[in-house]
Amino acid sequence: MKQQSSRRAIVLGVAGVIPVVGCLATPSSEPAGAHLSVSNYMETERTIRVEVTADGERLFYKTPTLPPAESRLYENVFEKTRDTTVTVTVDGIGERSTMWETNPGAMLEAVVENNQIKFEVSTP
Repeated sequence: MKQQSSRRAIVLGVAGVIPVVGCLATPSSEPAGAHLSVSNYMETERTIRVEVTADGERLFYKTPTLPPAESRLYENVFEKTRDTTVTVTVDGIGERSTMWETNPGAMLEAVVENNQIKFEVSTP
């Protein structure tokens, strides 16, 4: 009788593992690319120039004019993981650059506030 119960335990154990393995093998729906956001937290409207380059090639360039407390989101700007240089220029404040390795679903936010430019990264 002991042998029969151990077989049952093995069968039940294998039956319990198969659905879990099936779930692990299912491809996940990963975000298509990395995102870029530009935010103006100054008290006046600002034109913000954003340029993204990699290996000497311009990948992205926008010049949004944003009123106070406004942001602009550019979704899926970066389609593959790579090292980029992001440069932000704001008249009357200056220019700032950062190196950023893009990853699917991640977002880089360029923030203009207190007469400064700063970068914030969020990941999924």
